[in-house]
Order: sequence, then structure tokens, then C-alpha cells
Amino acid sequence: MRYAIAEAVTTYLSETGTGIGADSGAGPGMGHLSRYSLSGGYVAAGPYGNTQEREKHARATSGSCDWLWFDGDEMRFDARSGLLTSLLLAVPEEPPADAQDSAAWLSVPTQPGGLAITPGTNFDLNRAESRWWDDAVTALVCLYPGRPARPQRRVRLAVAPGLSLLWGDERLAGWMLEDPARHLVHDWEPAVTAETTPRTRALLGAYLSLLSPPWIEAMQEGDPGVLARLAGLRQAISDGDSDAQRTDVLDRAVGDLMEHWYDV
Repeated sequence: MRYAIAEAVTTYLSETGTGIGADSGAGPGMGHLSRYSLSGGYVAAGPYGNTQEREKHARATSGSCDWLWFDGDEMRFDARSGLLTSLLLAVPEEPPADAQDSAAWLSVPTQPGGLAITPGTNFDLNRAESRWWDDAVTALVCLYPGRPARPQRRVRLAVAPGLSLLWGDERLAGWMLEDPARHLVHDWEPAVTAETTPRTRALLGAYLSLLSPPWIEAMQEGDPGVLARLAGLRQAISDGDSDAQRTDVLDRAVGDLMEHWYDV
């Protein structure tokens, strides 16, 4: 099934709302495997492998873009067809005000498809304001500000492998990354395609828990207790010998926090 942004997009997409229709003419979803960069704090799916290629891609497409003067999410569309070609989505650090609302998206079946806008259209797209993951870390759900609260109709549109856009009552509500550990990268390198392990998912959950406002504030204050937690997590990461590329990403991310806040 195909979907498109039916409403003219000229202002903040997450605030104005969008309609979705099945006969839009939008093409199929993107085939790019999503990458979850812990160092950059973003999820990306697009035909680029570094900053220079991303900038070149942005110049050749239309849509929203995280330029210096706007700190928002990036959603780029082909300049001729108007079909969605890439996404770059910032991962927030705040927990949701309503965890049950975030959890409800897990039970929504995915529908494959694509998005399209009128070619040449440009708009701004706010970042998501909250993030949530389940106990087994099988999904990361990030929700936008201005979304409908407890929507009656939910649509989960799979626009790239493992990555879905979420629509509530015909408005863009957020996005979901399935098995976020599977997509872990440090920077722009390709993600590993092999299956993840419960251990890697648990380690990612522990890292995400520490990368949250109360713990970040404690790090800023030099709390030695948080340093001990970081050191313990790093030791737990090093104790395993499987899923090496992903655990290396986690190890570097924890090490970066220790170096930045504690100079160790």
C-alpha cells in the first residue's frame, strides 16, 4: 500500500498535521538499512556514507533539512518525483509523559509503503520530543510534539528496513526503530546485518538509561556514582566476545561519556 503527504507542507509538519491516502502515487519504501549512530544521536536511512555525501544529497533533493539555522529532523524527497529518498532523525533524551501511549505503537501492524510530496516542496520538521523502549529493547519509539494524544486510529508505515513512521488520526505522530541494537553504528559506517543477541540489546538498554536527563545532570555535576556505573557498564560490555562490532560501538559511546564528563 502506498501513502503520501496529502496536505501542502509549508510549516511545521508535526504541528500542522498531515493526511494519508492509499491512492497517492507514492513509490515503495526505501531500501536503505537504517543506521543508529550513538556518537551522533541520530537514526539515518539514505544513499550516503559520510557528511559530504549527505550534503550533496541534500542539495539535489527537497523537503526538510537540518541546516545551521534550523535544528530539526531531516526528510528528503526526490526533486522530480517527490518520493521520499532519505531520513535523518534525532533521538531525544527525554522520556515520554505517557509511556503507555508509546507502548501502544508496538501492537500496530506495519504497512509497507512510501511517502511523497509535491516536487520541490520545502518545509520544517521538529525533532521528536520523547523516546521510549520496551524491556527487551526490541523497539525504540520516538514521538513528535503536537501529536494527537491517545489517537483512535494508528498507522505504522514502514518506509525503510526496520524504520517506520507513525501516524495518529491522520497526523504524523513519531517514528519507530525496530531492534535498535541491530542498527548500531558509531558514525556513518554501514550497520551489521546479522541478528542481534539479547545481551547486546540489554547493554543498549543500560546505556540508554544512563543517557537520560537525571543521569546527564549528575554527570555534569561530576557525580562519582555515575562514573562507577559507567565503568561497570563498560566492564560488562568487555566481558562478552560476540557481536563485536555492535559492542564496540557501545564501548566507544560509554568511553566518550567518561572522557567528556570525567576526563578519564
